[in-house]
Amino acid sequence: MAPRLVLVLTLTFWVGCSLCCGREAPTQPRVRCQASRYPIAVDCSWTLPPTPDSSRPTSFIATYRLGVAAHGESWPCLQQTPEATSCIIPDIQMFSMVPYVLNITAVHPRGVSSSFVPFVPEHVSE
Repeated sequence: MAPRLVLVLTLTFWVGCSLCCGREAPTQPRVRCQASRYPIAVDCSWTLPPTPDSSRPTSFIATYRLGVAAHGESWPCLQQTPEATSCIIPDIQMFSMVPYVLNITAVHPRGVSSSFVPFVPEHVSE
């Protein structure tokens, strides 16, 4: 099985178990992207509201793709660590009106939740 498929199946099983045990999944990450270094890179960051069980860290899976089609190829948004709350999208395609879509998935002992953020780099520059 492809590693990506295994990860999706694992996360799906984990969400199902978390929800059936009466635990509430974490809220969606609030994501913000800025293209202040355009066309070199786009910098994105996110936050989660504090959780009652903050003894175990939340990790994040950050990926992006060019275009909103679900079947498009995705690439990792560069994070320093899995617990980092920011990432970098390198080598931005200049003057593209096709939006990038950033996917931030929070993985926490209570479950998982994702945010999908479409943006055009020229529209998020400072």
